[in-house]
Amino acid sequence: GGTLPLRYLQQHNETECPARKKACKLCGVQVLLPQMSAHHNFLCRMRLAACRLGCGAQLPVTQLPRHEVTKCRWRGVPCPIPGCGREIRAKDLKQHMKEECLRRPVGCRLGCGLKVPYEEREHHENNVCTRPCMWCGERIGPESRRRLHERFHCPKRHVQCPNLCGVEGVAEEDMEAHCIKDC
Repeated sequence: GGTLPLRYLQQHNETECPARKKACKLCGVQVLLPQMSAHHNFLCRMRLAACRLGCGAQLPVTQLPRHEVTKCRWRGVPCPIPGCGREIRAKDLKQHMKEECLRRPVGCRLGCGLKVPYEEREHHENNVCTRPCMWCGERIGPESRRRLHERFHCPKRHVQCPNLCGVEGVAEEDMEAHCIKDC
């Protein structure tokens, strides 16, 4: 607060005055020296701040919202598999879609070629793909294998008597006895 000769004024303003302005090292804005600490800690647009989602990233506060919404691997993203609707961390999405999502498409283990949601596979295999044989009631799937069983392999299927005796409705497993006793 004292008086200075004019010849020292420029030097005083640039290097000695405690109330002089100085450029912030982060953003370049001119700030009064006594306010520099507050500027660095609370006001500077380029001050570093930690990602609030917990990924550990340190970014300038102006870039933080974009990071947290579009870039952070810890942000929540919706599972894109239809019917799931769960929100998953971006870093875990691939694993969720491949191994955890109940709606992920999986192949029928009976070989029908259909892909069904994981949570519906058991129902599909037990009630859709697998049906009872029309003769013996055994549940067989897929349909092509069941039809083959019904036409050629089921011991209870009805077959024509090799002697052409005219009796109908004889099960293949009973044909030998039929030929011996009834023909």
